[in-house]
Parts: sequence; C-alpha cells; structure tokens
Amino acid sequence: MHSHTLLVGGLTAAQLQQALQHAGVQLNAYAQTLLASPLFKPSSPARELSVQVLSVGELGLLHGARMVEVLERAAQRGLYPGPHDLAPLLRLHIRDQEPAPTAERPGHAPYGAITVISTPLTNDDDFPKGFYLRNVAGQLWLRGHCWDAQQHWQPDACLALCQA
Repeated sequence: MHSHTLLVGGLTAAQLQQALQHAGVQLNAYAQTLLASPLFKPSSPARELSVQVLSVGELGLLHGARMVEVLERAAQRGLYPGPHDLAPLLRLHIRDQEPAPTAERPGHAPYGAITVISTPLTNDDDFPKGFYLRNVAGQLWLRGHCWDAQQHWQPDACLALCQA
C-alpha cells in the first residue's frame, strides 16, 4: 500500500487536459471521451485528499471480487471512491510509476495499472467507467476503461481510493 496526499479540485476539464498535455501524458480515446463529457464535473473548491493505492488482495479479497464487493470492503477500511478529477491529478502527481509489462489481460485490469476508483459518470456499460494510470515503455498514460458490474477484479489489481 502506498499513500499520496494531493490537492484536488479547482481546475476545469480543459485546464486538466492542458496540464496533462504539458506534462507529456498520453490519453487513449476513452480518457478523451471522459474528459470531454459534460457529465465530467471537476470538484470545487480545491481540497487536500489522502489517497491510498493498494491491491484488491490487500483489501483481504484474496481470490478477487466484483467491484460492489471491493467497494464494500474498502468502505469497511475507511476508503471511498474519489472525485472525477482525481485520476488526472493523480497521474500528474505519480511520475515514478514502474513500467508495466506489455502483456495484456483481456477482461481484467492491465498489468501495472493503477485503477482510480470514482463514481461512474453513467450506468451505460458502453461508456467509459473511469481511468487508470499506466507506464508503458517509459511513457505515462491516463487511460479510460469500460467495465460492467460482473467484471472480476483480480487480487493483484491495483486501486486508488480516498481515505476518510
């Protein structure tokens, strides 16, 4: 488990995109869709948040779980989903993420990804649900992703949640 403290809020979606571009962070099409959506509401006013990065297994779910179970276990530990603008700001904050192996895991969080948990903008399973951070061959990424309620999150899936 790793802890991070950062200032979240006070920037518009356009300002977040500009900061990501200035920092050389790559975005996939899903991340661009999320940031451009009128449903994406950056938090205001700015406030300091404590963020915990830990695996599903570190939550005690040693065989993995669906997101509803992950969130229940996280809540028991005083952890909760962050605001929508947490992921872009966390990507700007975490610059030393380890490079991920190139192998993918269809239907599961990619190896080396940090999935930033926030409330989905919509219940539409075809619309991106949120973001994850990844370092691929030294290039930092903020990637959007889709998942549904039945997706099984592996015990090694790494999550970022806010601490109460």
